[in-house]
Amino acid sequence: MKRGDEISQSKSLEIEAVITSDGGTSLSLRDSRQVINSSTQLPASSIDEMVARKHDLEYQLALTRSIIEENSILPYPFERTIILLRNAKRYDEEIEICNYIENYCKMAEANWDGQSAMIWKSPSLERCVARIPKIQELITKIQT
Repeated sequence: MKRGDEISQSKSLEIEAVITSDGGTSLSLRDSRQVINSSTQLPASSIDEMVARKHDLEYQLALTRSIIEENSILPYPFERTIILLRNAKRYDEEIEICNYIENYCKMAEANWDGQSAMIWKSPSLERCVARIPKIQELITKIQT
């Protein structure tokens, strides 16, 4: 059994220490989701799975909802979820997530600390927010 297999089977935690460019130290758990400055960070294995399953609506939606539960955001799965929901004509869920993104981005901009990433300027998130008028139009069209 390889060392990596042993770790994944026993579910033990590994702490990774990284010395930053300014001489500080950053500690993180390997292979676990982290929220840094209210933005979700995924381990490489989760990113690989997320990309491999980019056409799997239920996987992307579950990932997006779990990130929402953390009051966080991650542009790629949110945008993929929105696209897949539109293709499935699940407009109510699409607008719910787009509204979350819009509110999150407004809050992030208002509370920006002047140093962290300006997540609200993510092109993926901006595209999601830009979809709101079209989704509302589609919902109105269906209801009439």
